[in-house]
Amino acid sequence: MASCSKKSRQSNTSNGRSVFRSISQAFPHYGPVDMGTITKVPISKARVISLITFSWLTPVMMCIYKKGIVSVLGLQWWEEDTAEANVNLLSEYWKKEMEERGTEKASLGRAIRKAYSSRIICSLLSVLFSLTFSFVAYAGILRLLLDHVASVKSDIVEGCVIVTSLIVCELCRSLSYSLTWALNYWNGVRVRSAIMGLFYRKITKLRSLHDKKIGELVNMCSNDGQRLFEVMANGPFVIGGPVVFLAGSIYLGFLIGVWALIGCATYVMFFIILKFVAGWTEKFRSEAIQHTGDRVGLMTEILTCMKLIKMNAWETAFTNRINCKRKKEKSVLEKALFLQSVMTSLVPMMPVLASVFIFLAYILSGNNLTASQAFTLVSVLYAMSFSLALMMHGVRTLSEASVAVSRYKEILLMDEIIEHKKIEDDDIAILIKDACLSWDAPQEEYLECEDSVTNAVLVDDVPYINNSMTTYSTRDEEDGENNDDYDDDVFDEERALCELKREGSKIDLYDIDITIKKGNLVGICGMKGSGKSSLLGALLGRMDFKSGSIGVNGSVAYLSQEPWIINATAQENILFGKPLQPDRYKTIIEACHLNDDFETFGASDKVEIGDRGITLSGGQKQRICLARALYSNSDIYLLDDPLSALDIIIGRHVFHQCIRKILKDKTVLFVTHHLEYLISCDKVIRMQSGRIAEMGTHKELVMAGKDYFELFNLYQSKYEDIKRERIKSAIHREDRKSVQHGFSKKELLRALSHISIKEGLQKQYSIMSSTSVTAAALGDYDYIDIDDLVAAQQSSENQLPKKVFHSYIKAAGGYIVVILVLIVFIFSIGLQTGANWWLAHWLSQSEQNISRNSSEVVYTRNIADDPNVHIYSLVYGLFVVCMIIAVVLRGLLFVKLLLRAASQLHKRVLVQTMKCPMKFFDTTPIGIILNRFSADMDELDVRLPTNCEMFLQNVFLVFFALAMICYIYPWDLLAVLPLAILFIILALMFAPTLQQLKYVDNVTRAPFLSHLATTVEGISTIHTLGQADRFSKQFSEMLDRNAVPFFLFYAANRWLALFLDLMTIVVIGVTGYLVVLTKQPDNSALAGLALSFAVQITSILQYTLRLGIETGSRFSSVQRIQDYIENLQTEGAVASERCSVLSDWPKEGGIVFNKYKMRYNEGLPLAMKGLSLTIKPKEKIGVVGASGSGKSSLGVALFRLSEAASGAIYIDGKNIRDIQLSVLRSHLSILVQEPVLFGGTLRYNLDPTCQYHSDEDLWKALEKCHMKGKISELDKKLDTIVEESGRNFSMGERQLLCLARTLLRHNKILILDEATASVDTRTEHLVQQTIQDVFKDCTVLVIAHRLNTVLNCDKVIVIDNGKVVEFDCPNSLLNKSSSKLKLMLDAMKSQPKESMSEEQVTGEVIS
Repeated sequence: MASCSKKSRQSNTSNGRSVFRSISQAFPHYGPVDMGTITKVPISKARVISLITFSWLTPVMMCIYKKGIVSVLGLQWWEEDTAEANVNLLSEYWKKEMEERGTEKASLGRAIRKAYSSRIICSLLSVLFSLTFSFVAYAGILRLLLDHVASVKSDIVEGCVIVTSLIVCELCRSLSYSLTWALNYWNGVRVRSAIMGLFYRKITKLRSLHDKKIGELVNMCSNDGQRLFEVMANGPFVIGGPVVFLAGSIYLGFLIGVWALIGCATYVMFFIILKFVAGWTEKFRSEAIQHTGDRVGLMTEILTCMKLIKMNAWETAFTNRINCKRKKEKSVLEKALFLQSVMTSLVPMMPVLASVFIFLAYILSGNNLTASQAFTLVSVLYAMSFSLALMMHGVRTLSEASVAVSRYKEILLMDEIIEHKKIEDDDIAILIKDACLSWDAPQEEYLECEDSVTNAVLVDDVPYINNSMTTYSTRDEEDGENNDDYDDDVFDEERALCELKREGSKIDLYDIDITIKKGNLVGICGMKGSGKSSLLGALLGRMDFKSGSIGVNGSVAYLSQEPWIINATAQENILFGKPLQPDRYKTIIEACHLNDDFETFGASDKVEIGDRGITLSGGQKQRICLARALYSNSDIYLLDDPLSALDIIIGRHVFHQCIRKILKDKTVLFVTHHLEYLISCDKVIRMQSGRIAEMGTHKELVMAGKDYFELFNLYQSKYEDIKRERIKSAIHREDRKSVQHGFSKKELLRALSHISIKEGLQKQYSIMSSTSVTAAALGDYDYIDIDDLVAAQQSSENQLPKKVFHSYIKAAGGYIVVILVLIVFIFSIGLQTGANWWLAHWLSQSEQNISRNSSEVVYTRNIADDPNVHIYSLVYGLFVVCMIIAVVLRGLLFVKLLLRAASQLHKRVLVQTMKCPMKFFDTTPIGIILNRFSADMDELDVRLPTNCEMFLQNVFLVFFALAMICYIYPWDLLAVLPLAILFIILALMFAPTLQQLKYVDNVTRAPFLSHLATTVEGISTIHTLGQADRFSKQFSEMLDRNAVPFFLFYAANRWLALFLDLMTIVVIGVTGYLVVLTKQPDNSALAGLALSFAVQITSILQYTLRLGIETGSRFSSVQRIQDYIENLQTEGAVASERCSVLSDWPKEGGIVFNKYKMRYNEGLPLAMKGLSLTIKPKEKIGVVGASGSGKSSLGVALFRLSEAASGAIYIDGKNIRDIQLSVLRSHLSILVQEPVLFGGTLRYNLDPTCQYHSDEDLWKALEKCHMKGKISELDKKLDTIVEESGRNFSMGERQLLCLARTLLRHNKILILDEATASVDTRTEHLVQQTIQDVFKDCTVLVIAHRLNTVLNCDKVIVIDNGKVVEFDCPNSLLNKSSSKLKLMLDAMKSQPKESMSEEQVTGEVIS
């Protein structure tokens, strides 16, 4: 382990070593560092003096100032400060904690404290030193100085000594305070890296995420890690609050006696009120967070499904829904922010309020109050308020950190992946004995009951499913018993199992008993949700054992159904950390049919998957993942439906070349819905309801005549039935019906890094705008866009444009409204200053009081003897009333103003985003877009109002304090003006540097968060291929990269604050010397007022600077939103003339492509290359072609998701370019492969635009889709809530509901984009039957990979490389020997099955 870890362990032993030795070991004193060539963060090797003065940071700041922000990228951490070293340290203490106390009683917080105990002690001691110097200065030395001023003696030397002592004390306070922050930030960044790294390590070992989602895990890594940094930075100040409050209360008791209790009571009452108000604030804040979550969740849903929303012209409907949620969110935010605003304003007023109450009670009771007493008391109250404010902030961070630690502990205690025992028999690869297993949390895929669709459908509706309900047990198979008859008891049991799964039953796999020999190819089939993927999950060790055992002999490789890609080159995705073997690599590339794909890329296999603008089909990604699995050279391969995204030719090639050839000597478990491949398997397993229903060779299962035979016969008979129908139609000229089948997951991909906060695993929908959640590229700063950094540096040097503030002010209501609010601000702060001035005026007048007793005139200095004491007291008390009224009015106006600005900007950016062309969503990570509506809006809603209010409050406090000092002692201007000029120079020089550091922090944070999201998605692949350590190391490197600018940003703030502290000390010194040199005993009250203001600004000036910088950085969110509002393009090319159409357009549905060319984005090659074809009304057109050939581009063209490069498309004679987009899209319909249901009721999902008000229409549509029976059985029927992603419905049910939604549009043109590729065979027939009945009078384009889907269409379009290579009726094309369609069909028919040939079918029909 690193040297620092060793030292920390040594420092935490209890072998009689002193605290000072521990501190010495924790912060070693090394020699001076050569700052000429800075390669590592200097703090680790800095001396104590350098730490105190922050001089170690000066060369870094100057380097950034001179060379720009890019110079920071070269900095690294010393070994003891790296994430890896700190993760190892914390991991060791966490293991000890669990060993000593057990998992339940183990405390992660205690482990952190032990691991960094010596460093925490250093921080606490530094805090105590700082508070001691501060209290001595305010309570002791300031009192001596005020007494000196009030005395008659004129000893200037004594006064100068007192002032010098005050300066020295303030200097020591400032330096010890500076040391505290240096240590706290240093500790914080180490703990942050340690906990995040430990968290990531655990993630790579987890068996299951339970109910955790990617967004929650990313939030834990980012926000909760930040909470632990903040508690290390602010937590030590908690000790100061009680100490200073107790010391201050005792001192005030000595100063004015029991009247000090009034001040203490004021503070106590204030904190009691604060507690109740904080409770209400927390309540409203929780409600606001809930509303924000709903809004962001809906926005995530919209961005994820933007393609579908645009195709259906639902933009307005979803915009209104978002605005409605925003209105509720704003209402609750106003209440929370108003209460927070009031409390924020009252905190700095507490010294004034407490002093008013104390002085009024003290004076009106007849006691004399001197200026020395008064302003010493005021200064001590300010010191108490400052310490208590730090304590409150520290307590808040401790509370938040406690929650964060508990969340981390929950993850760290989760079960890890089960390592299966090794099998003793070398001939057996997999052995499962009587296993019952469950998922730790409900998995979406496994909640779908097999018969969930067909249960609600009459058997007569679909003749193919009459005999498909029988269930068989594995043991009956082995005993040779045949259950040929329908068994009611067994069927009822299966129904019961399905219901248990619906209710989240703990058992997902029952009585699994399998023995697989080495080298066997085992095919696994079954309906959706039958347990196929669960069986693979069990072998991966990701399920919980209830009984039985599993043994695995050899290494395992896993290929998931959803392609998992990291943000790296294609070659790096395939090698996946293994060394390159050219011959083996080439063989695998050819077997996966990737060589042709790589040739189309300019960089071949070095192409960056994840770079903007690169389009990959789902099939290409799936084949890259398959190549990665093959290259691992494992002993056992678990393949989860690897051919679903491939067309028939490539699918056959991959099956024979990869699975049958390269893996011929390997053990392969092959899950598939393509039943034709099961013929080539050594053994077939059919899963049903979590059990093995049938197992044996294909021939044995067919001969048994059970469900497998029925299912396989149904699958194969489709080919013959379709061919018969096609030939009958050709001969007899009968009406032709369209048949729909699914197609693979072909879509326009954005292989870009994004983070989904909505769902655990980001699904790949045809209608989705993005798919691949990718990790950061590996090594150095390859994962950072240097161009963005350079652009950021240039923009930072110019600072925020004035138009950003202008747009924000306009959104808030205009300049007049903002000026009025600022006037209220000035009035509110002015009242506080006025209260202190009135006290000084009262005291100065009392020094010349005249008391009349009968005929005698007596001059007295007792304030209680002033005849106007009641008038002075009344005015002094009225200041309190006015301050409270002003604070409430200020808070109300300010919150209304800023939330109005936030809502206006949100409304504008939402509208502009919804109008963007589809290419924007295809080339921009969804995380970046969502960031505008989540993180940036959170800045505008919560952080910017708070920061703005506190910044303005402190600015006016400092301004009034300096103005009052200069008013009393004009000579102070000789010091204040040069210091102000120096401050402005420093701000102009280094404020942009701080903004640049913050930007780099944000840029370098995204990669490790994206890396985490990618890891969660591919955890099975990472673990099975043994890459967990490599990914953990990469994550640690990314943390280190981010930790440098992260730490430097906070350190630079303190570096600049130290200069401000020194300036305020100069102001105190100059004011003190002026008080001594211009000493006037009769004017001691004004001297006390000036000194109290000078002391006051020492505690708030540096905080004001930090607030100013933070507030400026918050406005960068306004800038990003404004950039979207101003710079985003609006979709829809400008037409030469607008063409209005009737509401029933198109009446016929004829489509004409005239030399049509289209590309997805500028700079990309044409996706469609001069298409010219005519589709007659009511024709059923099949569209086929290889993966990536341009089939789905037809739909993109018709819906104008991308505009034409040249040429035109006409529908019923109208050029679609001249038709308004919303009109065009609302008159076309599409049904895509992956069914999508939105969060809300069933009624909302069927009619998102609320156009169909009659429930009768909805029920009719459901009846046509065979879903009426199912929905009518639900308690709330149409008002049933659809869960996230439709999880409470099966895949088949979701697709039927989407079909019902399509029926309600009543459009003449329908596009079927592989709409049944992901559903089971029974659901497919329901969908096909509905389409044949309802859309017989419509023009239908059937986009498909599987040829049987299009053989009964009127015509077939064969597309290759964006061109139409064939367009004719299927019969004509099949009669051409050179026809591409015939070649593809021959490839499909090349399976060994007794089936009639095309000629036999034709002859039979003719005869």
